[in-house]
Amino acid sequence: MYLIIRFVLQLIIGIATGLILTLSTIIFAIPAILILAAGILLGEATGIIGITLIIGAIFVFAFGILSTAILAAVPIQIFLRYYALFLLGDTNSRFDLITDRRMSVRKS
Repeated sequence: MYLIIRFVLQLIIGIATGLILTLSTIIFAIPAILILAAGILLGEATGIIGITLIIGAIFVFAFGILSTAILAAVPIQIFLRYYALFLLGDTNSRFDLITDRRMSVRKS
């Protein structure tokens, strides 16, 4: 039963994460393309400014996608690991690694 629930959770969370990353890619691609186009146009007139804009556009795009991926993936992974630890502790008290957390959750 655990594997089925884990698979369904992973599927739903994977789809949601994919949608978030797709949307953030579109959001970060629009300004990156505009900056890249300005860099290419200025690159023909003045070399160093155009190259700087092109490198900046690539950096902004990559940093935006990476930061969004990290901000989306970390809470999801924490949730899935705590879910597995809570289930493990419920099935066998010898393997309970988060006894103090379990007690605080059950009290509230």
